[in-house]
Amino acid sequence: MEEIFLSGDQFILVSLLIEVGFMASLASLLITTRFYQRLLREENRRTRDQLIFALSFGLCLALAVGLRFLIGYSGMDLSLPGALLAGLLGGPLAGAIVGFLVGGAGLTHGEWLALPFGLLYGLVGGAISRFPGSRRGLWEYSPFPHVNLWKFVTARKSKDVVPVIISAVCVGLSIARHFTSKKFGPDILWSFHPQHSYVLALTWVASLVTLGVPLRLWNNTRLEMLLKSQESLAVRARLDALTQQINPHFLFNTLTSISAATRRNPELARDLIQKLSTILRRVLYRKTTFVPLQEELEYIDSYLDLEVARFGPEKLRIVKQIDPNVIEIPVPSMILQPLVENAVNHAIAPRPAGGTVWIRASLHLDQVEIEIADDGAGFDASKLDLEQTNGSASRRRGIGLANVHQRLMMAFGNGLDIVSARGQGTRIRFTVPAVSTGELVLESEEVGS
Repeated sequence: MEEIFLSGDQFILVSLLIEVGFMASLASLLITTRFYQRLLREENRRTRDQLIFALSFGLCLALAVGLRFLIGYSGMDLSLPGALLAGLLGGPLAGAIVGFLVGGAGLTHGEWLALPFGLLYGLVGGAISRFPGSRRGLWEYSPFPHVNLWKFVTARKSKDVVPVIISAVCVGLSIARHFTSKKFGPDILWSFHPQHSYVLALTWVASLVTLGVPLRLWNNTRLEMLLKSQESLAVRARLDALTQQINPHFLFNTLTSISAATRRNPELARDLIQKLSTILRRVLYRKTTFVPLQEELEYIDSYLDLEVARFGPEKLRIVKQIDPNVIEIPVPSMILQPLVENAVNHAIAPRPAGGTVWIRASLHLDQVEIEIADDGAGFDASKLDLEQTNGSASRRRGIGLANVHQRLMMAFGNGLDIVSARGQGTRIRFTVPAVSTGELVLESEEVGS
């Protein structure tokens, strides 16, 4: 068998390919665990989870650095992209721990600059994670550098700038490591030292790819999990609305109102029947995830017409303040009904004098702010746990506020803002992006949110 000998630069190029493959294999292995699946799915990570992530990921990378010494193969060292990735995902604490582990592995073999540089990689990644829009922008980072550059050129939001910031920082750290290693020697700080400049440039590009591959693999799995959660929440929301709208008490009151109207006002009776039919059809057959705000408002009008017929216009007063520029903006299907029903059943109905429900929608820069308010009895909002979709919050209020909050978090990354106090009414507010339906679907897929 003929032996094949590689030159120094050829060996470096092969090592770079193995770096990418090793990181891809490690990322694929870790994402099969329930812990990593939960970690990537959650937006707000607990300190305990950050520590577990940092230790598990950091020990794997430290082992790879150790193998560089044991078998003398430089392609196993992933300290820079690994520590930077840990900081981006877990914040400064996780980045510092992973940087300490990979740098410490080098320090034990005489590379005394490995530890400060390892900490630098992780802390810089943690600093970027604090950048506005970094949570969404991180998942848009591509292993292909030209894609990140194009996103920067066409950037419209802060999250679109994050990928190119990550790329610039990664290349900058690679350059700093190379020239520091060149000045003090590879025994003090390891780095590739190719003979040709184009190979050196490829080592820097390889760092970008090595960083991007696990992000892309993890994001694909993350999106699948978030999509399943979104589908589950959407189904639950439809079932919640079905339970609230089509229960014997609701139907009895509606049919009683229709029966009373048939004699004194046949036109009103026919109109109420049509409204009830619209509600039944929407609840039973509507499966679209996003609909124009106008469609949601039309559905709410049908519901409120029935409730006004039930309570009387003197008891239930409706005030709508809708900016005409936002009526075509897409919102999650059936997102307003639970909020309006909360105002009617828990704020207006118990009061003999009734009250007023305000429905507002206005445009603020690139966000649409939607608000449902009432002057009813109010409640202690501090006792409402919106993070528990099946918890006591939903049972107490009876209208799925927690479910609505979770759906908004999944779609946009921010949920309900509730201000209420006993005797002071309630104001429920949330925002959605002022984008087209197509843009919103793509954006929600990347948020999950």
